[in-house]
Amino acid sequence: GWFAIAFAKEVWLLDLGRLLQGISVGISSYLAPVYITEIAPKKLRGAASSLSQLFVGVGLSAFYALGTAIAWRNLAILASIPCLMILPLLFF
Repeated sequence: GWFAIAFAKEVWLLDLGRLLQGISVGISSYLAPVYITEIAPKKLRGAASSLSQLFVGVGLSAFYALGTAIAWRNLAILASIPCLMILPLLFF
């Protein structure tokens, strides 16, 4: 999604990028807490799932704050860096 936004030359590519982001955030916001509660020890389940959601909120807030100082195209490129770092983990 971020690549479609960062390198968009037409409006429909921006829409496609947002659609892809919405789908991926919807899937991960359901699967990540379930996975975390499955693998976390009983004592830490609540804290682990809460921290997961806290980090999502902090990350979103940080990018909204950065968006006031950085051009939207540069912000999209910056946001794609963590996605590239996580990409190899999809195969495990």
